[in-house]
Amino acid sequence: MISSKNNQMGNKRAIILQELDKVAKKLKKERFTREEFFKHSTIPVSQNDIEGEFGSYAEAMVAMGVRPLKWKKISDEKLFETYDNVYKKLGHYPLGHPGVIELSKLSPISGHTFRHRFGGLKNFLFEYKNWLLGKNIETRRQTITGKARIIHKLEIPHEESEYFDNKQIYSGKAAENLVVAELLFRGFNAQILQVDEGIDVFATNIKKNELYLIQVKHTYYEKSTKSRPISITVSSFEKNKKSNVYYIFVLEREINRRDFLILPFPIIDQLIRNGSIITGGNSKKISFNVIHNSIDSAFIGNTDLGRYLNAWDVLL
Repeated sequence: MISSKNNQMGNKRAIILQELDKVAKKLKKERFTREEFFKHSTIPVSQNDIEGEFGSYAEAMVAMGVRPLKWKKISDEKLFETYDNVYKKLGHYPLGHPGVIELSKLSPISGHTFRHRFGGLKNFLFEYKNWLLGKNIETRRQTITGKARIIHKLEIPHEESEYFDNKQIYSGKAAENLVVAELLFRGFNAQILQVDEGIDVFATNIKKNELYLIQVKHTYYEKSTKSRPISITVSSFEKNKKSNVYYIFVLEREINRRDFLILPFPIIDQLIRNGSIITGGNSKKISFNVIHNSIDSAFIGNTDLGRYLNAWDVLL
C-alpha cells in the first residue's frame, strides 16, 4: 500500500499517475501491462490502491491519457457479446458516462473499452445493433435448414382473444401508464394528458430542459410474426409535425412480453414518403402492421426498424 509519508506528498491518485508516467519513460513506451508496471514501480503501490482510485488498471491508463494493451486484443465479437449480457441485466442500453460505469461494474471489461472502440457509446450501440441483426439473419438461415428455431409460434387461446377484443379501452390506457412508468424509471418527469388531442403523454428531461410529446398506441398479436393493424388519425398526424413528437407502439407480442417500438415523428413521415406505410386518398386514418422475422427485429413495410425496438436512448 502507498504509505502515509507518500500521501503527505500529494493525493494518492496523483501519486499513481506520476508513477505510471515514470514507468512509461523508463520503458520508453506509452502502453505497458499491469505486470510491467508493478515490476518497474519504485513505490509500494498495490492493485487495491489502483482499484480504489480508478476502478481498474485499464481506467488508470485512461486517466493517464493512453489505452492499455488489452483494448487491442479484445475482439469486436467479444465486446458485442459482453454488451448484450449487460443490456439484458439492466433492461436498457448503457449510454453516456453512466453507461461507462454500468459496463465497468457488470462486465469484466472496462466501460472505456466500449466507449473508445467506435468513438463513443452511441456509435457502439449502432454497431452492436448491426451485429445483432447479422446474428439474427444467420440464426434464421440455420432455422430454414432445420438446425435451429428462433421464431416461436404464438397461439393465443380463443378466450384470451375475446378478452382483448372486449377490453381494448383498458389495454390502451394500460399502455399509456406503462410508457409513463418506463419514462419515470429513466429519470423523465412524465404524465398522461387528461384531454386526448393527438398526444397522450408529455415528458420532460430536466437536465437537458427538453420537452417530449408522445402518442402511445397498443397492439397485440394473433401470431408472433405480425401485429394487428395500428392506426393513426390523419388529423392528429398532421397536427404533430414537430421535432419533439414521438410515437411509442406498445407491442403485446406474448402474454408476458411487451416491447416498445419508439419512433420520432420524422421516421413515420419518412415511412409514408417511401411507401412503407400506404395511405388511402380519402382515408381519415393511417394504418399499418409491425412485422418480425426474429425476436429482435421489427419492420414496417420493407423498412428495417430494429434499431428503434426498445431503444429508449432515442429520447436521450
